[in-house]
Order: sequence, then structure tokens, then C-alpha cells
Amino acid sequence: MIPHVFFTLSLIKYPELLKRSFTMKKSLIALITLFSSSVLAEGYVGAALQYQNANIGDNNYKQAQVGGENLDLTKDDAGSSARLFAGYRLTNNFGVELGYSDFSLDAGKEVIISATQDEEWDAEFNLRQLDLQLTYFYPLLEKLTLKAGAGVIHHDAEFETSHKLDNEDAADQYLTQGKNSDSKLGFTGSLNLHYNVWQQVDAIVGVQYSNSSLADSTAAFAGLAYRF
Repeated sequence: MIPHVFFTLSLIKYPELLKRSFTMKKSLIALITLFSSSVLAEGYVGAALQYQNANIGDNNYKQAQVGGENLDLTKDDAGSSARLFAGYRLTNNFGVELGYSDFSLDAGKEVIISATQDEEWDAEFNLRQLDLQLTYFYPLLEKLTLKAGAGVIHHDAEFETSHKLDNEDAADQYLTQGKNSDSKLGFTGSLNLHYNVWQQVDAIVGVQYSNSSLADSTAAFAGLAYRF
């Protein structure tokens, strides 16, 4: 009884102590409310069709000397390809995403020797892209969400050349062949719009830019994602 009375008298005597007590309670309640409302852990997987405008960054792969012919790969465009991705939304606003895509650039020349034989010179630059991004989600409307991402990308390239006689009625005859591989790390960034079309299915449109010393690319894509 005496300690209780002493504590009550202390609060009356020292109003600053009472004020601090209420402030601590309010701060604790605000912190609990913040975490309870922001935690929305969920995963998602998806696929998209993308169109890429790509450029080779390494001068060793921009042009190739194949069987006495100069082949220029800078004149080609990457075109369309698939993009696969999987992500995990840690909270309402933040998450991580892993993505994969690839593209190829090529150049070639063909000379008709006869009705059954052609002479061909070919060079091809194939690039596989694996990226890991930190993502930020921002709701625009009830079903529309903006997603921005930034992170690192791993470029894995293969460069192949060949000079051959293409025979219609016999096996092809390779005069020269070459193959080289390389890999580099770079950076990537993306901007997407997610629209919830049905239950846990979202329609996605977006753009992504990637760059390393091997190559850079700008991609526009559209696809679907499933949340779980």
C-alpha cells in the first residue's frame, strides 16, 4: 500500500514524469500500429514478352573477321524475347525480385556457288541476363500499383563465328569455327505498373535498362504475374 501511495504522490509532485510515461505509451502504440499495418509478405512469379534494343559494349565483339570477310554485328537489333521473374514482397512497400532474359545479335553473308551449294559466313553474340533488384511498391489506385526496382545484373556472353559450305545433298563443310565466352557484372533499373485483373493475377507493363561492359539494353515488356 505504501509503495503505491508513494508512486501516486510522485506523479502528482513531478508532472514531468507523468508526461514522459504517457509519451512512451503513445510511442509504443504508434510503433506497433506501424509494423502491424505494413507487413504484407507475399511472393509472386510471372512471365512477360519483351522487345529489346541492345548494343554490344565490348569492341572485341562488335565486328568479326570470318574467313576474310568483315561482319558487323552493330547493325542488328535484339528483337523480342521472353522475360521470367520471381519476387517476394517483404512489406507493403519493399521487396526483392530475381529476373532472367536473353538476346542475340548476329551478322552474316551468303554467296550462292551452285544450285546445291552455298558459302556462308556467320557471327553471333548471345547474351544471358540474370538480375537481382530491390523493389519499391507504391499504390496509385485501388487495383493499380507502381513498382520501381534497382540492382545488379550478371551478363554471360557467348560469341561464335563460322565459315562453311552449306551443301544441300551432303553434310555441311566447316572451313573455320570460333567460340569465345565472357561474363561481367553491371547494374539495372526498372519501372513497372501492376494492375490486378482477377483475384491474385496481375497484368504488368514496364521498362528496364541494363548495362555492363559487355552490353547495354533497353527493354519494354508486358506480361502476367501470379501472387501467392
